Amino acid sequence: MLPHHCILLLLVLGSALISEIMGMHSFFGPMVLGLEVPDGSPLAFTLVYKLDFFISFVMFPIYFIVCGGRANLPLKPVL
Repeated sequence: MLPHHCILLLLVLGSALISEIMGMHSFFGPMVLGLEVPDGSPLAFTLVYKLDFFISFVMFPIYFIVCGGRANLPLKPVL
């Protein structure tokens, strides 16, 4: 890994820890950190290039399976 990738990983983990300590969900801190990365920068382009496949074909399906498994759909219609 390149040094700036290691620094970015530490920032993501640190922001997740801080948001968890503050009582929020652990994904809120990295989401805010992601909003701070300027659009069109070399860092943003590199992140999208390296993470696009993993996010699209691994994380999204797992997210939808977990959310679908937690859904409570009644079998009879409620009148």
